[in-house]
Amino acid sequence: RTPVAIAVGYLTDTCDRRTLFLLVVFLGEVPCLLTYWVEKYWQLFVLRMLTGISIGGAIPLVFSILGDLFPVGHRSEMAVVPGMAMGIGQLVGQAMAGFVGPAYGWRVPFV
Repeated sequence: RTPVAIAVGYLTDTCDRRTLFLLVVFLGEVPCLLTYWVEKYWQLFVLRMLTGISIGGAIPLVFSILGDLFPVGHRSEMAVVPGMAMGIGQLVGQAMAGFVGPAYGWRVPFV
């Protein structure tokens, strides 16, 4: 477990989970968007690290929210959906970056 996942796990019991999810996603997407304007490698490294930290908090939070939304008998079925979405998203994202990156530059796929 990552420290971020542990911290977000604690906050899921003390805060509204929907608000926390929006905050975690926002904190991950801002650095991703800012990647477009990086000029140095260390800037890219820091921004990608912040995005990864946010994802480390968002994934366990998604499963916690699913546990709230669905009854026990359907949770296992619903837990498959985020996993499939992540896999499909990686496939589509990498394919898109393979086409968009060479045509428009390496920064555009991050936007």
